[in-house]
Parts: sequence; structure tokens; C-alpha cells
Amino acid sequence: MRRIWRTVGILASLLIIVSSGNAQPFPVHGWLDGIGSPDQWTVAVMTPLNHVKDHEVLAVTVPCLERSLSAYGLTIVASDELRPTLRRHRIRSSGQISTSDARIVQEYAKADVILIPSIDFYIDSPTNPEFGLSLRMIRPDQMRIVGAESHSATGEDFKRLFGVGVIKEIDSLVARVVDDAVAQLFEQINRLAPQKIVYFKTKVVAVLQFDNLSDMNRAGSILTNWTISQLVDRGIIVVEPGVVAEITAPLGDLPVAGIDHRKRQAIRRLYDLSYFVTGRLDEFRLARGSSKGATPMLEFDARLIEAETGRIAETY
Repeated sequence: MRRIWRTVGILASLLIIVSSGNAQPFPVHGWLDGIGSPDQWTVAVMTPLNHVKDHEVLAVTVPCLERSLSAYGLTIVASDELRPTLRRHRIRSSGQISTSDARIVQEYAKADVILIPSIDFYIDSPTNPEFGLSLRMIRPDQMRIVGAESHSATGEDFKRLFGVGVIKEIDSLVARVVDDAVAQLFEQINRLAPQKIVYFKTKVVAVLQFDNLSDMNRAGSILTNWTISQLVDRGIIVVEPGVVAEITAPLGDLPVAGIDHRKRQAIRRLYDLSYFVTGRLDEFRLARGSSKGATPMLEFDARLIEAETGRIAETY
């Protein structure tokens, strides 16, 4: 999976370089002002969006996630506790959240942030299990992402000298990947700490779902999450994807791989967007063991679209 991550990381770096050429850096003071330090947060944890066919994965993943978050001193409002409120207001855990739904969750849970998890892979192989997930924390009062991390591994990834350390049990692998993902998420958040002055080279970016032409179901959504994680990690302000859906749905549909003028302008005006990022996914292949034919592969193209003009500023 490291090869895939390097590819997505190169994409994010190129987008930042291109976008910085047409915008002056501007200071953002205290981007976490009003919600205190992360170890004091109350976090509402949404039920993970499950991208895999095995429904048992939720029973394995959710307890690991809640345990790992609690270790950071957070006050957790668990997905089970949220469920009655979500049902009453017909809020679906779809891997994204609208402004109105986020306000409802925030009010009920008294939450500083909302965590939106997605389970990307879950392969219970007896020789080399594989698991991956994406985590996204948003401020419901701003609908901006304050932290995003996508992490995956196979059991073989933990092999050390003389073959020691390989993880062969899927439950153990899930726990390890979840712990690593949460640790990296908070490392990222603390790196972009409120006491620092962070200079962003673009204003605000929205990521539209990538069009999935691969054989893997929901791979476009997974690549979208990975792209968001890479952009946030590099200091770009990214709005929650749910705001795109809530604005565009009344206008006709949910944009995939592109956006028309009317929808683009509606979103741009509301969030002062500088760019949209989107693209097309042609091939997505997981590791699935150590055979030559199972080498992980990612083939896609991406576009950086100017929010005001609709001009394609760069392709990758």
C-alpha cells in the first residue's frame, strides 16, 4: 500500500504547488479557537461507512476506535448513543454529513468535533490479512475539516528481521491499524496547533468524489477520502464533502468527477472556495498477499478546477 500512498501524496503536493502560484499566502490565527485543545474535546463518533461486504467488520472496528480515542483524553459520545437521535432526525451515516445534520449531532452530543470514519478494506486472509480505514474530524460550526487520516496495512507490513512480527489475525491487525491511524490523526492536529500562525497558500478547497471506473466497488469514494487526507495533512483548508451534497442535491444531483457552472458558483459563494479537486479512477488493486500478480496498483487522473471560472488549472 505504500506505493499507492506515495502516488496520492505526489498528487497533493503538485496541487499545492500549482495553486500557490495564483494566490498570496494569508495568515490563519488560532484555527482551533473556541474549542480548546484536542485533549479536552467532546467527540461525536458517527457509525463508520462500510465499504466492504463483510458486515462483521463494524463489530470489530468500532470498539477499537472508541478505545483508541479514549486513550487521548477525549470525551466520547459513541455511535450507539447517537443512533436514536440519528433515527429520529433521519440522519444516515453515509461517510459525510450536511450542515443541518452536523448541527443536530453537535447539539445533542455537546460535541466540539464530529468524527466520520470509513472502513476501506477488510480482508480476513489466513496468510496475509488486510485492513484500511479513513478518519475525518470536522468542526460542525465551520464545516471545515480539522484533521483527516487514511491508513491501511497488511499483516506482512509488520514483518521484522527473521520474519518476526507478522500479524496473521485480522482482529489484531484492525486494532493495530486503528491505533496507528488515531495516533497519526492527532499528530497532524497538534502539528497544526492553534498557537501557531499557519500560512495557507490557497483559501478553501472542496474535493468532489472521483469517478470510479475500476472493478473495485466504492473505490472512487476511498480515493476521495485519501485525497482529502493528503491535502489536510499539507495545510490546505478542505470543507466537509457533505456540504457539496446538501447544496447540489436541490439543484439536481451529486457531482462526480466534475461540476457545472450553477452548482460551482453556489458552493463557491457560500464557502469562498478557491478550487475543486476531482478526477477519474481507472484501476485500483489491493496487495492481497505477496504474489507478483497481487502487487498493489493505483491508476487515476485528477484535475484542479478554479472555483470562480471553472478553468482546469492543472491535471495529473
